[in-house]
Amino acid sequence: MHGLPGTYSTQIQWGIHIIDARPVKGKGFWGKRIPQKNARVEAFELKINPNNESFYVPHPNGGYVQFENLVLSSLQDGKLIQKVKGSIYHIYERPEFLRKPILDEATRQIQAATSKGLSVEWLVSEQRAVVQLTRFFQENHINITVKFLAE
Repeated sequence: MHGLPGTYSTQIQWGIHIIDARPVKGKGFWGKRIPQKNARVEAFELKINPNNESFYVPHPNGGYVQFENLVLSSLQDGKLIQKVKGSIYHIYERPEFLRKPILDEATRQIQAATSKGLSVEWLVSEQRAVVQLTRFFQENHINITVKFLAE
């Protein structure tokens, strides 16, 4: 699939973290995953990538964008919905100004992905959020596929 986890040959800087990584020709880097403090989020991310790695894609404006997995040409990002009410991913149930961070994150992901000929999909743990994010991305011309993935 994507080589042997843990056989790293280089390092990249992702934010404040130095990540042990190995390059994937023309796409990005498989690298060590930063563990999540929240046990539910940690389990959800490991469900997406049981090899306990992340995929890091260079952004055209500098830095890297982190994803939970790369499957064929699709970058996967997990979104665990932890609140039944008030989740930031219930985009149409929150004040409009709170939509900008979601739009900014999605835009940055798409910019990095398309620069490498890749697509983006969000794996979301709750159906209501899937419906709202799908509509939000369509209305904002963001080419991200949103899929349901149970926790």
